[in-house]
Amino acid sequence: MEQIHNRLLKNSKTYASWHRHPLHAHIHWATLFLFCFFVANVFLINISVWYPSTLEAADSNWPDSYAYWSIRPTKTSGMEMTDARWAHLHHNEPAAQSVGFSVSIRRSTVSEVTFDQPSQHQASQLKIRYVAEGRNVDGTTLRAVLSPWLNSPYLFTISSNAPEIASWPSGIYSLTVEVQTKETSSFGLEIDPVRKDFAPYPMFLHLGGRATRTTWVPVLHQNDQEVSQPQMWFLGIRLPLTKPTFIKR
Repeated sequence: MEQIHNRLLKNSKTYASWHRHPLHAHIHWATLFLFCFFVANVFLINISVWYPSTLEAADSNWPDSYAYWSIRPTKTSGMEMTDARWAHLHHNEPAAQSVGFSVSIRRSTVSEVTFDQPSQHQASQLKIRYVAEGRNVDGTTLRAVLSPWLNSPYLFTISSNAPEIASWPSGIYSLTVEVQTKETSSFGLEIDPVRKDFAPYPMFLHLGGRATRTTWVPVLHQNDQEVSQPQMWFLGIRLPLTKPTFIKR
């Protein structure tokens, strides 16, 4: 290495001029630091994606922002079908008397890879149920399980007068899913993932025509690029996207 360095100093004026620069050593060290930082960040992300399910059976912190698969509930029927991520249930409005739902399950970091093979669903024993979450007029938490545990293709329809949300005020809520699978994985994330390997991405649920109205609203990430993965990375910091934040308007 030293011979190559000396030869370049002798034969390359640009190389020799650079090494006479008073800051060249500092720039060398800074470049090395940035390269090591990049390699470490990629290494840690790959560990989070490929870490075997059997090594982390406990899923008390579900949903996990490192989850391998993302589950995105979408609207299959109802009012304003141009936006599949907004569901509307309005009293006294004929077009908004019911909403149908399904889910899209994708590889968390590569949205083109989908969890759609019958063998995958059978191996993981995946079941899904739909849940609505929000805040009441006074800010207290509202939560309702809307559906029973469903098998693939996870289709469900709810009406505007469903008893689970009959007492809720008008307003905007989060509609998400809960996941049930077998307890352990035998073959890995691609073939038979377990519960912790799935993370939901909530959608909006708008209730209207009710006696009272809440001004608390969920903040949800609706950008498709963000939804295709359960976390964003900024300067090595993970920013989870799987849980809504509620704010008062």
